[in-house]
Order: sequence, then C-alpha cells, then structure tokens
Amino acid sequence: MYPLLISISSFFSNLFLKLMDISSRDEISISFKKRLEKKLDIDIKRGYTSVGPHKDDLGIYIDDKDIRVFGSQGQQRTAALSLKLSEIEIIKGEVGEYPILLLDDVMSELDINSQNFLIKSLRNVQTFVTITEIPEPMLPLVREGNIFKISKGNIIKEKEALF
Repeated sequence: MYPLLISISSFFSNLFLKLMDISSRDEISISFKKRLEKKLDIDIKRGYTSVGPHKDDLGIYIDDKDIRVFGSQGQQRTAALSLKLSEIEIIKGEVGEYPILLLDDVMSELDINSQNFLIKSLRNVQTFVTITEIPEPMLPLVREGNIFKISKGNIIKEKEALF
C-alpha cells in the first residue's frame, strides 16, 4: 500500500506543478509569497487570508457524479476517511512514524463492515475516537484500546486496554 500512496502523492505534486506552470518547489514558495503580498492589504481589512491551501477545493466523484451532491452520508464519510487514511500513511512515510489521529463521531454513518475496516486499518495508529455509543459487534475490535465515558461532566474509565 505504501508505494501506491507515494506514487499518488508524487502524481498530485507533479500535477500541481504542471497546472500552476511551475517547475520547482522553490518556485511554489516564491509564487505563494507573491500572492500573499498582493492580497495583504485586503486580507488585513477582511481579517482572514484569502489565498492558500485552505481555499483549495477537492472534488470526489463516483461514476462521474459529485459525491457531495449524489453520495449518501456514509459514502461521503467513507471518502473523507479514505483520504485521511492515505494522509496518515504519507505522513508516516515522510517522518517515520504515524501521527496521532483524532476522529469525531465517525462511526454514526458507517455500516458495520466499514466500521470494522476502519478499526482494523488503525491498529498501528494512536487514535482518539469520539462516538455516542459502541455497537456490540464492534467491541471485540477495540480490545486494544481504553474506553472512557463522559457523563454529566465526569470522565469514567469503562474498559482498560487488553494488551
């Protein structure tokens, strides 16, 4: 899986360079700095930065249909999680270790098979997951983690890790 992620990352990096008509990473830095400087006055007036990666938009399509428009919430969540799983693998490749992963209420729109796949995919990743309840079929899969319950502002340890 790792070589595939590297080739995907390399593909998108090269595609970005071609689309921006830029030949090197140094040119990206220079181009970005120029764009920031050009927008500085208006950005100060508005109170936010109008250029940068936070303004990028990524479209995901299934059978040529925009998932944001035609996908179910489960499909949208699965697509977002797939990107997140790819991202943590890329980070692992770059820095040599997995990042800490925070997932908020990811299980609610996933079927049990997708929940199982997600948990198995995160076996080597320190992950903090918030969910409203743990489905019974999922309990055996979380045997390696601690489970905490928050009730009326109190944190209660419900299960100790079994490793």
